Amino acid sequence: MATVLLVEDDERLGEPLVRVLPAEHFDVVHVAVGISALQAANETRPDLAPSV
Repeated sequence: MATVLLVEDDERLGEPLVRVLPAEHFDVVHVAVGISALQAANETRPDLAPSV
C-alpha cells in the first residue's frame, strides 16, 4: 500500500480525503502545518506528497 502525505490545514478539505483515500488502498499521514509536514516526511518516507 502506498503512503500519501497530506498537508492541509482546512479540515473541510482534509477530512474527506483522510476518509476516502484508505478505501482506495492508500495509507494517509495527515498534518496541518509546514513544519509538521517536514517531520512527517522524514519519519514516514511517503510515496506521494501532492502539492497544490
